[in-house]
Amino acid sequence: LMAASCEAGAVLSGSHPSLQKALAHYGLNFGMAFQIIDDCMDLTASPDETGKSTYKDIEQGKMTLPLIYLVKRASKKDKQALTNLFERERQEVIDLLARYETIGLSLQRAKEYLIKAKDELKVVEDSEAKDALYQLGDYLLERAEIAR
Repeated sequence: LMAASCEAGAVLSGSHPSLQKALAHYGLNFGMAFQIIDDCMDLTASPDETGKSTYKDIEQGKMTLPLIYLVKRASKKDKQALTNLFERERQEVIDLLARYETIGLSLQRAKEYLIKAKDELKVVEDSEAKDALYQLGDYLLERAEIAR
């Protein structure tokens, strides 16, 4: 969605194809970072911090990046306990995420996507719009701190 939105603006403005491609890549990388941060916040933040209900991914049985990292990193004993992950108490899941540092690992991955997104902006002329896209990435990083 973000890639298409960013690319559509460039296409509609009649920009050079290389700029269209760069903005599409910006949107893709920004969107990936946004989703990872949102997934982390869903697991660890409170509804007051996010402005929406949380823990929905677990309730719906969705395997998000922090949970994928958890399954990969967990000890054999903890992997057996993860068999019923989606039926576990929230605090138990949060404790496992903390033990295996999967939120931090996921947020690091989100930061990598944001760096890639910002790199794509190198071909964009200096402007308020370019500054706004940079600031959007910085804001997203600030939001990520809520998930820690």
